[in-house]
Amino acid sequence: MIQNDAQLHQSQEAAACLERSLALLKRDRAGIHPNRYVLMAEPILKDLRKIRQSIDEYVGAAARSHDDEGTAKVEEVQRNLN
Repeated sequence: MIQNDAQLHQSQEAAACLERSLALLKRDRAGIHPNRYVLMAEPILKDLRKIRQSIDEYVGAAARSHDDEGTAKVEEVQRNLN
């Protein structure tokens, strides 16, 4: 769990590193057996999701189930980012 801005920065750097790793893996995908590719990509994706969730919680972007209006706004922002 991220507790301060320094940890946020570290988490953002870690996410960027994982994203670069995925990009390199994707670049070499043609030479990798599909089953092996999944085995290599899966843990990276799992860690990336976990870090992104922690970042979202810290910055207040994580949707609360009891706040439908807020949830709709968060979802709209996320759609615009993609």
